[in-house]
Amino acid sequence: MKKALLLFCVAFFFSCSKNTFTEVQRYKYNKDEKTYFIGRTTGKKVMLLDENLKVILPEYHSIGSICEEAVWVKKDKKWGMVTFKNRVIIPFEADKETGCFKKGVITYTINGRRGAADNKGKKIIPFDYNNVYINDKAERIIAHKENATDLYDLKGNIISTGEYEYIGFFINGISIIRKNGKLGAVNYEMEVVCEPIYDNIGKFETDDKIAWVVLNQKIGYVDENFKVLIPIEYDNGTVFANGMVRVNKNGETLYLNRNGKQIFPSEKEIESYEKTLENIQRSYDMLQFSS
Repeated sequence: MKKALLLFCVAFFFSCSKNTFTEVQRYKYNKDEKTYFIGRTTGKKVMLLDENLKVILPEYHSIGSICEEAVWVKKDKKWGMVTFKNRVIIPFEADKETGCFKKGVITYTINGRRGAADNKGKKIIPFDYNNVYINDKAERIIAHKENATDLYDLKGNIISTGEYEYIGFFINGISIIRKNGKLGAVNYEMEVVCEPIYDNIGKFETDDKIAWVVLNQKIGYVDENFKVLIPIEYDNGTVFANGMVRVNKNGETLYLNRNGKQIFPSEKEIESYEKTLENIQRSYDMLQFSS
């Protein structure tokens, strides 16, 4: 019966819940298990409908993400968020919709500048940044300007301001930072766990928990506490995995263990190592640093 009604609604001008639609479509952007529909009016606007084609939200120019707390809707040329009772949470000032709240916070742009608001619509971070990211696992908000980065907690309290040019996402409690063009690392509390001395720092890709570091066009390897395990003296190297790493120095290829000692793996061990490298999702397999 509902299917027949939907086909009738799509095919012809019709009246549902005292509203005239030219088209009704199933809506695919909802985040929950509920079914929603979009009814397009004769005035080229849209309404949000429930599974019984009853109007939930009145006419808007467009409807975006449907979240647990609210719905993104477009009015004229700006986006805002309203509750399912049509109470405005985010004013109609956003350049575009940006999905759902994370940990009760959402970021969006106003005239090209990004900031953040809580789920009550209160602005908790000024809208004067290039980019703002919610690192929900770390419960931190990272806000980038042209040459500086600020760090906030989820309530908008400032933790660090302008000290670093860049603060990355926190992974396993650690974030890469950049200061004066050099990279280091900090923990959640912005305590330095690795001074910014490196030109580049890799990820702790495998269970070995060893990452590569680059300094003066040479590569070496550190543990998760950033203690140097393998000296920074090799011309290039791969990711440390399966208890070993392949490096090159002065044209000679070597395999090293976590203590930096040369080892001589079997063909089967090398094959397994190469397969592990292939499975690591990276944009590169080997770093080249030529003088």
